[in-house]
Amino acid sequence: MRAFAREEEKMGYRKAKAKAKSMPKASRGVIRQVARRRQDADEVAIALFEAEELQREQEEEDKILLEEARLYWGGDDDYDDDENEEPSSFEEGSSAQFMSEEEWY
Repeated sequence: MRAFAREEEKMGYRKAKAKAKSMPKASRGVIRQVARRRQDADEVAIALFEAEELQREQEEEDKILLEEARLYWGGDDDYDDDENEEPSSFEEGSSAQFMSEEEWY
């Protein structure tokens, strides 16, 4: 198999294929098997490359969306406004907490 692979690289695929036809059937089967494996490996490599490319694009898009959100909300990502708010005048635990003051009165 290795010898055929070397010859394939040296002579080119068409010449190697012509030579394979002159070989016994058992050898031809092995050659076909090697060719299928190479094709499968190529397809896997292409799929991995496309997946990596898609992931990079998604990460770039996520960064852009995060930056737009940060600019829209006008704050730091690490700053939490909720911690600095004063407690509401409504009783804790009541449903009134979630109502605006206008609705309450």
